[in-house]
Amino acid sequence: MSDKTNSPVDLSKIKARALSCIEGGEFHRREQVRSLSDLSLDNFLHIGRILKASAQNAEMIEPLLDRLVVHADVVIGPLPPGIQRHGLVSDSADLQTTENLVSALKEISEEDLRQWIIDDCSLVYGELSSDELKAYFGAVNELGGNRSSFVDLGSGLGKVVMTAALGTSFDSYTGVELVPYRHRLAQEQYAKFCATISSEVAELEGEISEYSENHDARHKALESIRAIPAKISLEQGNMFDFNVSGASLIFIYSTCFGSFMDRVAQKVVDEAPPGCLVSTTTFGLNHPGLKLIKHYRPAELAWTDVRFYERVGVGPWEEQMRPAALSPAADDWKDKAREILATGSKIITNKENRPATITIDNKEYDVDSLPDESKAQLSSLQYADSELARLQAQAAALQTARIAYGRALKQTLKEGKAPEDEVSIEGLGEAIEFDK
Repeated sequence: MSDKTNSPVDLSKIKARALSCIEGGEFHRREQVRSLSDLSLDNFLHIGRILKASAQNAEMIEPLLDRLVVHADVVIGPLPPGIQRHGLVSDSADLQTTENLVSALKEISEEDLRQWIIDDCSLVYGELSSDELKAYFGAVNELGGNRSSFVDLGSGLGKVVMTAALGTSFDSYTGVELVPYRHRLAQEQYAKFCATISSEVAELEGEISEYSENHDARHKALESIRAIPAKISLEQGNMFDFNVSGASLIFIYSTCFGSFMDRVAQKVVDEAPPGCLVSTTTFGLNHPGLKLIKHYRPAELAWTDVRFYERVGVGPWEEQMRPAALSPAADDWKDKAREILATGSKIITNKENRPATITIDNKEYDVDSLPDESKAQLSSLQYADSELARLQAQAAALQTARIAYGRALKQTLKEGKAPEDEVSIEGLGEAIEFDK
């Protein structure tokens, strides 16, 4: 039912305007990492700057790829985002010679390198659209359950937390975000959210006459929505340090968390109370203390898989070992990564370590001398290029998977050897043909 039907005053306008002011977070300008609370910041930045300097040196691309390909199974996209030009790791203040980089790269242990990739990829940002969140919270309301505390682990700019506050009836709403600048932006979004609700409520209050019908009920309805911001708390910190023992629903946008979902599962079963609901995106949770109660496939609720779990059983639990992920073919992965790095190295460096330049319409510009606005536009352009490369690589991977699924489907549908002709499947939008 709508807010107008359930309430003596139409609250839908207030909610719509409050939601509109927190839109567009997926397009926010990324800032470089300079401080990360409880992370081993010095080590993270030290390794990141070595890797990024290597990525910007044409002579170091192959040695860098030789080190990275071993850990390609935990990389999101064709290349760790932190070492790309738009990445969140800040550039080294000192010019690095090839000789120094060779030595520095060798000093990074495999364990530290893998952990750095995992940490770096966890900084990738994404969020569900408004329509997807509307569908998500519709599903939450259908599931029912305890409504004491909603927790978003990895809350980014706070969109999910504030949307939850407007669309559900929990007693409190908490978001925990690791990256300081995102937390700051979330606080700015929250301030706009509060100001919008306050101004909209004040406007409606002015329209309610003291002698109008349902005067008291209307004011009570407005007070209920005026109280929403006070239920929201946005905190900056590591989600693994935040205690979820009081949570009744834990939301995790885990699309970028694939490499440490086992840690997420262990944290939840160790801390969350029985009956607590947990939802994830893309990746599932595998633990005897978590029972899958609903699985929405891609496009059913959101662009990706959304799973709901219930916390069950009583610990203590033994640590669950996650099966090793399959790495992409080394040569294919290196080809995609090499293409991105080769383009980036031409723009931002050269082997003589001369000042960074960029050529536009046959005219060369010194990047360091560009106005700040031009630097911002260049950064955005390079980010767009890298995202296009990432999406192209993703499309190629999906095409490969599609062929594999098709072959598997033929095998399950046909007895004996596969037919000589291509298989055409109708009813999935376009006709789908699989090569043999």
